[in-house]
Amino acid sequence: MKLRELKKKLLLKTINIKSELISKYADQRDKITSLVDMLIVKIHNLREHTLSDFIFTIYNISKEFPEFEELIKIVMSYEKNTS
Repeated sequence: MKLRELKKKLLLKTINIKSELISKYADQRDKITSLVDMLIVKIHNLREHTLSDFIFTIYNISKEFPEFEELIKIVMSYEKNTS
């Protein structure tokens, strides 16, 4: 898997998670939207040398919204394919 494919998968999954979370936690819509917007910018700017920062960000966000752990799984599959 190439980096651009990883970014595409991450973007699609992030958008799906956003919809899922907003339907589940409608009262936290603004917070969810802010977090997803931040993740989308990080995904857009993602490079090989920023992967660890991205994983750390997902890890922190997933403490509050475990649904984001799916993104870590996607990154892990990318890492397996590139090493």
